[in-house]
Amino acid sequence: DEIILLGGNPTWTDAHILNVKDGYWTKLPDSPKWTGNSGCAVTDLNGKKGVLVVGGYKSEKSSQFFDIEERTWKILPNMTIGGGLVKMATFDNTPVVFGGELGKKVEAFDGEKWNILENRLPFSGDSAEVTSVSAAFAEWLMSLSNVDWDKSNTCSSSNGVGDGKLELAKIYQDHMVFQRSPHNPKIWGFGTPGKSVRVTVFDADGKDVTKNTGRVFVEENEEFEISLGSYEAGTGYQISVEEDFGNNESLEVILLDVAFGDVWMCSGQSNMEWRIKDIRDSLEEVEKSVGYGNIRLLKTARETSETPLKEPIAFQNNWSKPRKEFLDNGDSFSALCLIFGEQLYDELNVPIGLIESSWGGTIIEAWSPPDSLAYCGINNTGINDGSNHNEYLWNAMIHPYLRFSIKGAIWYQGEQNAGYPGEYEGHNRELYSCTFPKMIDGWRK
Repeated sequence: DEIILLGGNPTWTDAHILNVKDGYWTKLPDSPKWTGNSGCAVTDLNGKKGVLVVGGYKSEKSSQFFDIEERTWKILPNMTIGGGLVKMATFDNTPVVFGGELGKKVEAFDGEKWNILENRLPFSGDSAEVTSVSAAFAEWLMSLSNVDWDKSNTCSSSNGVGDGKLELAKIYQDHMVFQRSPHNPKIWGFGTPGKSVRVTVFDADGKDVTKNTGRVFVEENEEFEISLGSYEAGTGYQISVEEDFGNNESLEVILLDVAFGDVWMCSGQSNMEWRIKDIRDSLEEVEKSVGYGNIRLLKTARETSETPLKEPIAFQNNWSKPRKEFLDNGDSFSALCLIFGEQLYDELNVPIGLIESSWGGTIIEAWSPPDSLAYCGINNTGINDGSNHNEYLWNAMIHPYLRFSIKGAIWYQGEQNAGYPGEYEGHNRELYSCTFPKMIDGWRK
């Protein structure tokens, strides 16, 4: 019921797990070694079920094991040969590795060390692939004598529209929250220039309740933006976005388990970033949070950009309910933001969407648009070329949300500008009475 996604360029040590039943991704602890082009397989190791990962980019001979139950990584002995492009499979629960630098050789792990087997492959395993199949499928596969792969005998998921495409912006996902009435939120994305796009909204009973929406056409830059309509607070909505090609041909994206309620942005430095799994009485707080099924969470990945972005570079999670697997692991979620959302829900009894976009140790100038800084007479570039460069966090972590309707924002920051007596002098402390309100003005635009 779960799928684990590991590494890859440029997130070499990232690890995530997908619960297939509810469709939620959870961030796992980073792998101690890089995992890119690595071999991996689900196996039991000394009575522990998990994922064994071997080789890969910059980790040619390494092997590591992720314990699924404990959610921890363990470094195992290095392989004898290995390689950057090894493949892995299990045979009678014994992990075996081929490809990479092994040529026709096969390497196996006995639970303590790696050994080169006497058996050899009839061919080099460099470009081979491996997968698991059922016994029935294997029997059928062995019975095949000839397969005609002519295009006329294959099917396509493109619904017959050739090079047509339809893709929503990253923020539009299952389980998300749109701002409720009287707001009229928008959906934007990418499609086929000149083709029309329409939106249909269904309530929890499957009834078409679409309001105030018509059709829009995809622009030459392949973008479109369409109003969703205004809806009262509620859950269980389904939203269909359809691109029409005529002749009964179309592409469609469907968002499931959508809610309408109040959406809040939570931003700032370390006090906002402070994770709920790290606060006092965290176990009790997490258990309490899990009970708020109509709160949905989205966490922006910490990234910088020299120019304003249309979309966040990445998210730490997909829109999700406050699940224990997410809150207890990895980067978790802002304690302040989540508890604020719980208080809102207790008072309003409407779905609450919380977007965390925070970074510890950052100055307000990094979160501010250039017009705000210019108004306050700031003409330097900040403290560094990373998270404390003027405007870089505005560009990457705030500007991408300007097209997304929200109710409001909460902010917890100031120490990095105010400084610490005897430790840190601060940065533009005397200008904070200008930079703070002008940042607010910039966000509101």
